[in-house]
Amino acid sequence: MKGYFFPKGTILLAQLPHLHWSDEYFPQADKYLPERWIPEESSFPPVQDFTFYPFSAGTRNCVGKNFAMMEMRLILATLILTYDIDLVPNQREDYVQYITTALATESYIIKMKRREKKREA
Repeated sequence: MKGYFFPKGTILLAQLPHLHWSDEYFPQADKYLPERWIPEESSFPPVQDFTFYPFSAGTRNCVGKNFAMMEMRLILATLILTYDIDLVPNQREDYVQYITTALATESYIIKMKRREKKREA
């Protein structure tokens, strides 16, 4: 491994956070730059295989991965069911296209009002 010798029986531990925050693999790793994941639209070098493991990897990966994904869906569904969501007028609406359409301003203000519960007759 890069010129290092490890005697037989040596236990090695991969520090994935160090990999994810490495400028060698992720230039400007401290910045939120979603376009880095879209090679045809990014000025960044392509993300190399085996450099990003948000939920770990292999047979002992994060047991909560599927739970986390499902929880995100449930939270979004709950917000939609619980609140009326309105746009706040007079905001910039410049769109950019990555994997999905996004706002160029990276923020958008919405107004949320709790829905009234329907009374049972």
